[in-house]
Amino acid sequence: MVELVTQTASNRRTLREAGLIIQRDAGNGIFVRLRREEFERRFPGLLATLTTLTALHRT
Repeated sequence: MVELVTQTASNRRTLREAGLIIQRDAGNGIFVRLRREEFERRFPGLLATLTTLTALHRT
């Protein structure tokens, strides 16, 4: 479990440093928000593709 938490924290740090997410600590929790405009600028169409594939996988 500790390894999973460490990897998750590492992934969030990488995304935050790249400017792709905004993170805010709130007590025992963390709020993470995707910076969609920045993500779309750097990786055009990726979020739409992932959303479509996720929807197809769920049906």
